[in-house]
Amino acid sequence: MTGQAADAVRPRILCVGAYERDNFGDLLFQLVTAEYLKDADVVFAAPFAADMSALTGERIPAFGPLLASERFDAVWTVGGEVGATTVGFAHKAALGAEEHARYKAASPVERRRLLAEHRDDVFGALDGTADASAETLELVRAWLRSSGLPTAVDPDEHPLAAAGMLVQEDLCLMVRHEDGWHLDAAVLCFPTLWLLADKLGRVNAEVHGPVPHFAEELLARVDGFFDRLRPERPVWRRNLSVTPGPLLCLAARALEPPAGPVTLAPDGSPLWLRSERQTLRLLPRSGAILFTIRVQTAPIGVLRERRDRAADLAAMYTSWDTAAHGYKMGGDSLVPALRDWLATLT
Repeated sequence: MTGQAADAVRPRILCVGAYERDNFGDLLFQLVTAEYLKDADVVFAAPFAADMSALTGERIPAFGPLLASERFDAVWTVGGEVGATTVGFAHKAALGAEEHARYKAASPVERRRLLAEHRDDVFGALDGTADASAETLELVRAWLRSSGLPTAVDPDEHPLAAAGMLVQEDLCLMVRHEDGWHLDAAVLCFPTLWLLADKLGRVNAEVHGPVPHFAEELLARVDGFFDRLRPERPVWRRNLSVTPGPLLCLAARALEPPAGPVTLAPDGSPLWLRSERQTLRLLPRSGAILFTIRVQTAPIGVLRERRDRAADLAAMYTSWDTAAHGYKMGGDSLVPALRDWLATLT
């Protein structure tokens, strides 16, 4: 067989292992595997992406995005710490105590703590929301039960608060009044620049008052969209912002702009990406809308593995005006540093 023909049939193999951590056995296995499979096109990946160039001379990508976007002839998974472990343990082993503490902070355990210690700040339910709250709890427990997850709650707890202790999402109930949709109940542990006390009982226009251009460009469309929701067709969306740190709870009315010029490290620190996955579902019995918000954060340095997304983010921030920068980032002061850093990736 000629060298050209041999190259044409080289199999592409994804090797998934604990290659993102400083462990002699795992890294030795990577080197041995590379030699054993030297006639194949081998890609090493791990549960979480990591820069291992100081130890092995390469960056290790996360296997999830690879499997979703690329094709492999075979996937070879090795190691009990990958194939027979919990997500929480893998996260702690891969990223260390500080990052794992942020992961734990998003868990239902932290939500229970906040509801116990800061209940008035994170929970509120107005009169007339009892039926919608009970319907929400039924919906959450049914989903958890179908996934084999725990559903036990305190029978004396308010049903919306009980539902909020079972999942990572914040849960908000929008109720139709004569003048529009109102936020009449919520479990809100991880808000992004708003306070429940400011919004509870308010109509949509007031809830979204600080959002640039909402009243003149979006209010009528949002209210009409809410009116057209159907129980059998829940919808979802995502938003994205950049924050000067990894805070999960941004319970504030606005971000304070940085004092003085901002300089970013080569990995983009101290900036973090913050995304909310939001869903809207019309509850068939009560007629309320269940609005769920799940916050996910990541150091902005992850964009070095997704330069296409870095280009999208650069275009997004370039298109925003000063009002949008102020709402999302505390002003324009972070924008030049962010734009310059993103330019190194695109």
